Amino acid sequence: MYYFYFSEGLSAATEFYVNMIRDALLKRGEKVSYTQNLKGIPMHSKILTINDKDFYIAYKFKKPSLTINWFQGITPEEISLMFDRNLYTRLKVIGRTYTERFAVRHSDFNLFVSEQMLEHYKNKYGYSGKEHVIMPCFNSSLQDDVFYSSRYENPSFVYAGNLAAWQCFEKTITIFKNLKKFLPDATLSIFTFEVDKAKRILAQNGVEAEVSNKSVIELNIELRKHKYGFIVRDDIAVNHVATPTKMANYVGAGLIPVFSNSLKAFNQNLKSEYLISFSNEQECVEKILEMEKKNINIEQIKGDYELMFSKYWNEKSYIEKLLSTLP
Repeated sequence: MYYFYFSEGLSAATEFYVNMIRDALLKRGEKVSYTQNLKGIPMHSKILTINDKDFYIAYKFKKPSLTINWFQGITPEEISLMFDRNLYTRLKVIGRTYTERFAVRHSDFNLFVSEQMLEHYKNKYGYSGKEHVIMPCFNSSLQDDVFYSSRYENPSFVYAGNLAAWQCFEKTITIFKNLKKFLPDATLSIFTFEVDKAKRILAQNGVEAEVSNKSVIELNIELRKHKYGFIVRDDIAVNHVATPTKMANYVGAGLIPVFSNSLKAFNQNLKSEYLISFSNEQECVEKILEMEKKNINIEQIKGDYELMFSKYWNEKSYIEKLLSTLP
């Protein structure tokens, strides 16, 4: 029996990923139990966790016979971005650096989201373990009937997500504002639960856009109507190792992603002329303008995107890989 311990539960994004691990174990004849309650896990059990803090607590209190941990991101660096720089934040970073180091060194089997994350842990903590799998974050597949010529005729842009600082929403707005100087018919649709905040930022920057909050099903329908999807990120360590699920969502809906090349895993693994990767805002505008000069080859973009899901976001392939490698 494997106990999947999630003290804070699962989000829609993490559930898809965790279920791939579960399915691999079930295929092997193992039993799996999800729990948020550490008390429900017997001593010396097999335990899977999805963050360093849960791992540390489970390891210390349950002395598991076998451990698996999925590292979703580099936690100390993320905390430094999310909170104001004060004593509390510094102490929190110190604490999570300790638990992250402990987890990466003591886990019997690790799941990393990118080669860059693996290299980060090698450099920071001297990680040298061989028992690991690299599997990017994703929670979607390629949708049917998303490739049709009319959706690519007009420069319509999408931003989907929250407005946390690391999502670079204001930089995205600046890029779109500069694009409008050259593409006056360009449109921007923003899908976020922070509707009022988004409208306030748009007003401050003098940019017009449609802003709404959509369910997952509604969002997938809306994404199919547009041409480009923004994923703007700063050039920092957190993004160097990251594989945001938004990329698979955009590609799966037939959008042309416009993303910062600080997302190194995507530059390494995704290849198509219908991807726009940029290093700065000016280059972003220039590359979009170049794309606007092209006639989109429907068969080519469809083939390229199918190949991405076949090679990089292939649920069945990862389940089979986990089946053969999980302890």
